[in-house]
Amino acid sequence: MKTAKEKPFYLQQLERTFENRVKINPKYSLRAFARDLRFSAPRLSMLFREKFGLSRASAKQVCEQLKYDAQTEALFLDSVDSHHHRSPKERESARIRLLNRRRIFNSLDLDLFSIIADSHHFAIMELLRIKELSEGDFKEIAESLGITSIEAKVAIERLLALKLIYKTETDRLSPSGSFLTKSQTPSSAIRKHHRQLIKKATDSIEAQEIDSRELRTLTLAIGREDLPEFSKLFDEFQKQVRNLAEKNQNKDGVYAWTMQFFDLIERKDP
Repeated sequence: MKTAKEKPFYLQQLERTFENRVKINPKYSLRAFARDLRFSAPRLSMLFREKFGLSRASAKQVCEQLKYDAQTEALFLDSVDSHHHRSPKERESARIRLLNRRRIFNSLDLDLFSIIADSHHFAIMELLRIKELSEGDFKEIAESLGITSIEAKVAIERLLALKLIYKTETDRLSPSGSFLTKSQTPSSAIRKHHRQLIKKATDSIEAQEIDSRELRTLTLAIGREDLPEFSKLFDEFQKQVRNLAEKNQNKDGVYAWTMQFFDLIERKDP
């Protein structure tokens, strides 16, 4: 059975932006959104219904009006070009760039992350890269990841509803991309996610052979004013790890990379 076509990334991003504004101000309307984009309301409505597309110039204007960060803007523009550029060659080039960018990472907003904070959601998305599985294979997924069948079934339904995975024309489940959260906002969901993965890392010390895991620590004195530079370094390394993983097309394992960088000195509140 043929499934519904996935909406282009740029439309998904516009819809997310609009929905987030409505959450902040329930009176915020599609007409107000059109005004903020410098569009007419009918034009925006037709855009959402995929009755017409965007030019690169219009897409650039949208990104500027909505103040998207550099990465989101690059994804947005590539998505527009991959669907609407006049040149077939440029459409294909943009499609490949978009695929590569989305594989490196997609940022999840905090509201969405809180829904899938349990670590097995991310593990399922990666498992689908190495196994041909359908929605009915939740028992095999549960057995592979050491979770209950109910947890696997509910997680699949949730990921499908959030469009983080989708069904192919052959009903195989496939991830929409690779995801992480960049939010530095304190969050119980993010804390929960990290606790789960750190526990799994702790369990692996006894449960896994040394040649199937990497656990390393480094203790060092630093200047605390350098913390932003360390954060940039860790971000870059995370991208390198993702890029290396994507190079191998014969994937046969799902690994978690966790990193902790924290103060060992117990400091009393002033």
